[in-house]
Amino acid sequence: MYNRDFRIRVHRSRGDSGQNEAERTNSAIRDAVVDGATIEWEHYERFDGLQDNEIAAMSLQDYEIHEAQRMEKNAWRVANQLAERIDGAPVLSEFIHSCVSEKTEDSFFFNEDYLSKYMSATKNVRSHLPGSAYFNKISDFMDTHVQSGELYSEFLRDSCQKTDGSLCQYCSENRWVGPVMTRIPRPIPDYSKLTDYSYKSVLDTSVLDSDGKERKPDDWQPRHNIRKQYEQKNLSADDVDGVKEFSKKFIVEEKYVKSYLDHLTSLENLKKIRDRQRQNDRRERQQKDVSSYNWKSLVEDGKLASLTVPELDKYLEHYQLPKNGRKNDKMRRIIAHYFSENGEQIPENFAINREDDNESESGSDEDLLIYESESSDNNVTSESEDSATDSVCNPPSLVSRSGRRVGHWRTCYAN
Repeated sequence: MYNRDFRIRVHRSRGDSGQNEAERTNSAIRDAVVDGATIEWEHYERFDGLQDNEIAAMSLQDYEIHEAQRMEKNAWRVANQLAERIDGAPVLSEFIHSCVSEKTEDSFFFNEDYLSKYMSATKNVRSHLPGSAYFNKISDFMDTHVQSGELYSEFLRDSCQKTDGSLCQYCSENRWVGPVMTRIPRPIPDYSKLTDYSYKSVLDTSVLDSDGKERKPDDWQPRHNIRKQYEQKNLSADDVDGVKEFSKKFIVEEKYVKSYLDHLTSLENLKKIRDRQRQNDRRERQQKDVSSYNWKSLVEDGKLASLTVPELDKYLEHYQLPKNGRKNDKMRRIIAHYFSENGEQIPENFAINREDDNESESGSDEDLLIYESESSDNNVTSESEDSATDSVCNPPSLVSRSGRRVGHWRTCYAN
């Protein structure tokens, strides 16, 4: 926290951009970027930097790699151009400085992939992932020092003491720069000025509730409480009396209460439409048989990842292949079998464009995590078995989400 005692980030309500410094800054940046002049994209044209003989010798894969690199070079060039426009804007450049972010490979925070895996994993799995100790330390610090609500987050030094009963290492080594302070009390309705829709002054507002306990985040935040009561089926846009009662209690005009309820109703209807579409798609996939798929296109064009695990199982069942393993294990098995059936070798650099497993449709009870084998004996197969079958990939050692060791299987179809 750069040795800060206190830091709070507040977002104003939607539609209130007149008082929102961030909204005004964004508007000024937009005016600086969209100044009427054309933003050129093709700084580097197709086949940039290549000789005629190099172009003639290119494969399709070489071209795609070169094109991706060219597009990236153009993107960085345009990003620098936009930064220059913002820095050169009158008045705005006196208050804000624009800079282009570093490339991923040059940035300090280089473990984005590890963080994504950590955040998407369950608690039991997280402890086994690379960087888990570092990420867990940051997560624990945020949990014990930062209080987050609907439209704000607030950091306060020494707040870890209320959670753990003692100061953490950071707070122990970094004492207060300024006077010791408490959290800023969140607004409470002022019923003495009901007609003005007013809230009490921060000097007259307590951080404690009527029972003398520390107030919970968003206890009087209107939007949070509208959504909470809507989800509990205690409030709707058609409930005129309910809207009126909520308006009086939380000091907010009825039209705003109804407007947000209408918004929540629209979101719920949209969710129902998407759910129905997913159910229909799932029903159609279940009814399709193995002959309904264009396996040639799916395999050779790298589209197997677009199928769900039950759909991949249809191929495996039809050709009496093992169905064990995770999604990409089954994809490898199908690819190996497909090329073997056609009397072909798997092309070099043939990539499995694996998407994240869809757990809701995978049919598996537990996620499996691949680890290195604990002993070399686990990966040993008999010579006769090796001579009869040439496995596409080595069988991994597996552990379930609950931490149980899972028995071995050959994860790929053997030629």
